[in-house]
Amino acid sequence: MQFEFLRLRAAENHPGTLLQLLQPQRDNGACWGVFTGLFGQAANELRVVMLQAPPGQWSQHIVERESWLPTVRPETAAPCSRPGLYVFRRFELLAADVDAFVELSAAAWRTFENAEDYASRPMGLFRLPAAPPGAADETRLQLVTWYDGFESWQRSRQPHAQAAENFAQRRALTRSTIAVATQLVV
Repeated sequence: MQFEFLRLRAAENHPGTLLQLLQPQRDNGACWGVFTGLFGQAANELRVVMLQAPPGQWSQHIVERESWLPTVRPETAAPCSRPGLYVFRRFELLAADVDAFVELSAAAWRTFENAEDYASRPMGLFRLPAAPPGAADETRLQLVTWYDGFESWQRSRQPHAQAAENFAQRRALTRSTIAVATQLVV
């Protein structure tokens, strides 16, 4: 199973045209998720994760495009459906550290997503099929995490001690990270 990540930009200052272009793919279940920005993304942009992007259909709107392979999540291609906050967090790390990073993430999630004082679920942890051009020893991972809202995201900054320890080890493997807050288009 391979996913396509697209960041699309409309000419006008809202993504209405893009949503119309995507409607057939959304109707036939090809989209894992279509997301509008809350923080860190332009008002006229969408983040789209789909099973296969139609060739050339949106070429004039594509700002960024990557192929993604799932690691431990998602386990299926079923579309995201929960309303709430979806945080896209990109991690840059050495390619040799990918397996350790994925294992630390999966271990951390056992307590992270079962907390009583916030609601969260890591929806997908994706890797690139190959190292980015010019960076043979470096790669990127993309984590998409659902929260029921910003309050849960804020409370999750202090997770269970076991999750915190795994996240600290994961952070030690990370060269750089950036997060974008979005919401699912339903």
